[in-house]
Amino acid sequence: MSIHVECPNGHKLKVHVRHAGQTGLCPKCQQRVLVPELKVPEPAPVGLGENEIAAMLGDPAEEEPLDVHQELRHRQPGRTSDSTLAGGSSIIEKTKRCPRCKGVISARLNVCPLCQTYCPGGSASTKPQSLICRQCGTESIPGDAFCTGCGAELH
Repeated sequence: MSIHVECPNGHKLKVHVRHAGQTGLCPKCQQRVLVPELKVPEPAPVGLGENEIAAMLGDPAEEEPLDVHQELRHRQPGRTSDSTLAGGSSIIEKTKRCPRCKGVISARLNVCPLCQTYCPGGSASTKPQSLICRQCGTESIPGDAFCTGCGAELH
């Protein structure tokens, strides 16, 4: 890195930074030249710091953690973490029904997250099974436990 200076006679010089703050002689006219101190620019502010961001977000919500089986019951009715995508998606999760509570669960699970019953893996289905509500006749999305039309439990 170098510093550009000009001697009193106008000669342009390029001096190494290690000579900053020293006086030297111009190689062309032998006049004394003061090499200025290297100016280090102040760093520009880089946005918000962690404290400012934390102040804007506020304190975290105080919630008591629920047990795993309670969390599943507090979610949207009929949906598990392995629910299928609606709207004609080509990604369809393999599901099966719990023999005890008749809930629709992921075929990968061996224990029903709704009632903690052992579920043997033999009844998994890969194709979507349309569920038709017995009360109102509405066809529901595979994986729904409750009718989207009337709210009745699907079996």
